[in-house]
Amino acid sequence: MFTLGRETHMNSILTRLGVTAAAACLVTAGATGAASAHGGHGGPGGHGGGHGPGGGAAIGCGIKGGHAVVDGRDGGRGGGKGGHGGSTADLATQQARLTAAITALGTCLDDLTDADALADLGADDAAAITANATADHAVLDGLAATVAAATTTDDLAIVKSTLAGFRVGTYKLAVKAVEKADELTATIADLVTANAGDADALADLATAQTSVDEAKADALALTASSTRDDVRAVFEAFKAAHDLIEPLEG
Repeated sequence: MFTLGRETHMNSILTRLGVTAAAACLVTAGATGAASAHGGHGGPGGHGGGHGPGGGAAIGCGIKGGHAVVDGRDGGRGGGKGGHGGSTADLATQQARLTAAITALGTCLDDLTDADALADLGADDAAAITANATADHAVLDGLAATVAAATTTDDLAIVKSTLAGFRVGTYKLAVKAVEKADELTATIADLVTANAGDADALADLATAQTSVDEAKADALALTASSTRDDVRAVFEAFKAAHDLIEPLEG
């Protein structure tokens, strides 16, 4: 049975999808288990927590992690004594820390989309998420190449900008949402059987299934670069389905 109660707050929806309420950071305020270019702690509950190499980036792989915040306070535009492009030391420091952050994000991405993480999904759904993760790995590879080729700290601006919106923790939500969509599809099938003689109920269930299908399709399209609006669309579709299913579950 899929029960949300009457709450419409997104935290409630996320919680009942089997994702902690802290996941709302991806829907409202942004991920908080971040790592910065000036060092810091990874998010709670994830792999790779603690301090990064040499005080560099560390990124948690949990829902609140998988997000690197790189603000360039170690140097960069106008940074240090090196002027507009930053000193050679600034460049080397930022390159090392950005490389560490990119590597950590790649590790998180692997953890969130490995065979164990996708074990409860159908083959086609698992393949779709794997394809998205492969594309995101290519993005990370490209960023790593840009970092390595940089000759001034200004060259790193595009890397920092991209990482600021790159949340591999979104894959955790995607997997949970696909699993919930499959569960709801089974629930709707049972309700169709139980309400076979009720034309109105069958119409509502058909509409509910359409919303579930939309939620699943949107979930399978989520990537590390997805926006909070993209994530919100998934859960709004689930809420629409719930409103039609709940009256028939009693």
